[in-house]
Amino acid sequence: MKKRVAAFAVMALLGFLLGFYLRAYFVSFDPLAEKLVDESAGSSVLMFGDSVLSTPAACDTDRRAIDEMVSASIHQPVLAIKHGAYSASIYEHYVDLLGTRPVGVKSAIVPVNLAALSAAWGDLPIYQFTLSKSYIDVRAHKAIPLRTLWNYLVVGHVELDRQWYQESDPLFDGTSVGSHQALSKASVGRTLDCGAAAPTPAENEQLKVEFLWHYGVPARRRSETLAALRNTVAKLKALHIKPLVYLTPIDVDDAALKAGASLRRHIDDDAGDVVRLISAEDVDVLDLHAALDSSYFMDKRYATEHLTQAGRAFVANKIAAWYSAGSHN
Repeated sequence: MKKRVAAFAVMALLGFLLGFYLRAYFVSFDPLAEKLVDESAGSSVLMFGDSVLSTPAACDTDRRAIDEMVSASIHQPVLAIKHGAYSASIYEHYVDLLGTRPVGVKSAIVPVNLAALSAAWGDLPIYQFTLSKSYIDVRAHKAIPLRTLWNYLVVGHVELDRQWYQESDPLFDGTSVGSHQALSKASVGRTLDCGAAAPTPAENEQLKVEFLWHYGVPARRRSETLAALRNTVAKLKALHIKPLVYLTPIDVDDAALKAGASLRRHIDDDAGDVVRLISAEDVDVLDLHAALDSSYFMDKRYATEHLTQAGRAFVANKIAAWYSAGSHN
C-alpha cells in the first residue's frame, strides 16, 4: 500500500513538473499574450507597436518609449503590446484574445508602419510570427492553421527565410532593385544614432536601393495585412473599445532625395490607401507618415523609421492630444 502511495505521489509530482514545463514552453511562444491577459482588466488604454515605439538613439537624453510619453501626458497607465516587426497581422489575434475575457480597456492605439506593406517586411517568414499567432489563437479558443504551423515547426523559420531570400529579385515599377539576400545583408549591423556622419556617395547609392526595397516593393501579403488592419479596428469597435490608428512617420524627404520622386509617390499612395480604409470604418486616423523632416530620424545611413527623442515626443503629443480632446470617449 505504501509503495502504491509513493508511486502515485511520484507520478503526480512528475505530472505537475511536466505540466509546468509545457506551460512555460508554450508561453515562451508569446509572453505578450499573457501580459495582455494579466493586465487588460486594469488598463483603460491599450497600445500596439513595433520597434519604432521604443528604440532610442544612442545620444538621446530622454530614452522613454512613445507609450511611456503618452502615459505621462494623459496621466493614465498605457498597456503596451509591442515587439520588433509587429504589424496588424498579429494585432488582430491579440484583439481576438481580448474578446474572450472582461477587460477595462476603453481606448486602443494602433500604429501602421507602411514598411509592413513592403516585401522586405511583409513577406519575410520570421516576421509572420506563426508560433505567436498560433499560441494566441489557442488562448483565444480559436482554431489554428495546422498546416501552416506544421510547416513552420518542421521546416523551421531559418530555412523558410533562406528560401525567401533566394526567390526572384524584388521589383519596383518593373525594375529589379537587387536580391533579398544581398539587401538584407547590407542592412545588418548598422548603428542607429542621431549623431552619425553623413553617408558617403557609395552609401547613398546603396541607400537608394534600400529605400526602394524597404518601401517600394509591394509585399505579396499586402492585401492580407490591410485586411488584418480593417479587422483589428472592426473587432475593437465590436468590443466597445475606441480605436485610434496612426501612420508612423517616415523620412519621406530622404527617401525622395535618395530614390526619387516615384518612390515618394508610392509611399503617399500607400498612406492614402490606409487612410481611406480606416476612414471607411468610421475610425479616427492620424496620418503622420510625412509629418516630420529628416532631422527627427536617427540615422541617415539607413532606411529606417526610428525616431530621435524629439520625433517620439511629437508622435506621443499627437496621440495625447487626441485622447485629451475626449476623442477616446
